[in-house]
Amino acid sequence: MINLLDAYFVRLAKWKIFQVLAALMLAGGIFIALFMRDKMMVYEMPFFMATLLFPVYIGIVTGVFNYPLFTNGTIRNQLAVGHKRGNIFIADWLVTNVFAVGLFLVFTLGNLVMAKILDAPGDVCWNKIYIGIVLSSLQIILSTTITQLFSVIFKGVKSFIAIYLGNQILLLMGVGAMTLEEIPKAVLYFFPSVVCLNFQYFNIPGNPLMGGANGLEVAESLERMSFEFLPAAGATILEIAVVFIIADLYFRKTDFN
Repeated sequence: MINLLDAYFVRLAKWKIFQVLAALMLAGGIFIALFMRDKMMVYEMPFFMATLLFPVYIGIVTGVFNYPLFTNGTIRNQLAVGHKRGNIFIADWLVTNVFAVGLFLVFTLGNLVMAKILDAPGDVCWNKIYIGIVLSSLQIILSTTITQLFSVIFKGVKSFIAIYLGNQILLLMGVGAMTLEEIPKAVLYFFPSVVCLNFQYFNIPGNPLMGGANGLEVAESLERMSFEFLPAAGATILEIAVVFIIADLYFRKTDFN
């Protein structure tokens, strides 16, 4: 397992696309902070990006990273030298998530540091920012896990289309569910796009939008948009686990000859 992880991480570190994307993400975070330096929502941009752009963007690029493994005989060779299928899948899953979440964190770091340097306006709740980073990272992990499943099933360019459509459907389902009053609030926790798009309403101590330190009352119209951290994180982790198990079981039964 250690040898597998070492090989995958070396491949990722030497992958020129990853190096270029990391530089672009850092530059993108800094540029958006500069462009929106007079807007109160500048601190929230990484989380909007994680919801609206990263699931598709990371999904496609992760598909590019995984595609050669199925087409150039890499996995077949790994099996031939005695590596277990489960270990191969876990190693690939871990590396792709380091890749995906790493790019998001680079973008977020560039954005938040530059916004802080520019002293961007707004009463920033750093507890909310930290929670946004965790929940957005979990949403990206769910997207990469879905990508793994599609990569195993399709093993080709068709997976890119499936990844795109799958993530768009999840986003649209979440937005649609948010508008339907009859859907129980607990169900919305299973739509990471809804949770992350509304993370600014999280009921955390010190968040002026939700009362806390300055004692402001929450408007009744905002109640449906408010979420708690633990149920939101727990729901996403459960979804990740379910998709991971399905993908792993499918991988174990896939013929790589």
